[in-house]
Amino acid sequence: ERQFNRLSGYLSEAEADESYAREVASSLRLPSQVGNIYAGSLYLALASMLETDAAGIEDRDVELFSYGSGCCAESFTGRVVEGAGAMAA
Repeated sequence: ERQFNRLSGYLSEAEADESYAREVASSLRLPSQVGNIYAGSLYLALASMLETDAAGIEDRDVELFSYGSGCCAESFTGRVVEGAGAMAA
């Protein structure tokens, strides 16, 4: 959370906290229960976000970013389709 706040330096601390809660926190529920599953962690975070708030993010883009120990990173964007909230319920 501190890193997110620092990287969001253009926001006040209160705005950064609210942005973190809105945009990141829902993706951490399942990973905090399961732990590190390495390459699958990105998809577990996505599943957590969809389980928590799929209806609230329908028709929105979701940025997915992952980095590994081999100095490699990958970033891609997906769109949460309409009806995802009903599927995740």
